[in-house]
Amino acid sequence: GAKLMGQRNKNVHRHAAMKKFSKRLKPGELFNQRTLRYYMNNYIGVNGRRHKQTTVTRIELTSLLRTHPSSMYQPAMNNTGWWIYIGDEEE
Repeated sequence: GAKLMGQRNKNVHRHAAMKKFSKRLKPGELFNQRTLRYYMNNYIGVNGRRHKQTTVTRIELTSLLRTHPSSMYQPAMNNTGWWIYIGDEEE
């Protein structure tokens, strides 16, 4: 339905923010989910204002990281909020 579509569009922006965040990481690098969430919740869009559609809760972000289409992220150390950036297969 229409609601699902809106959700998917929202994730498009979230994925874009995640990708931008990941550009600063090296493959195999550890990062904390809290750092990424802070980044996304304070993400500045093209218009120079905070982007409303990238805000994310801890639960939502966990799900986004797990289901990321390019599976660039893997949980580290028994899901303690740390993730390993695997790298982007496009590069």
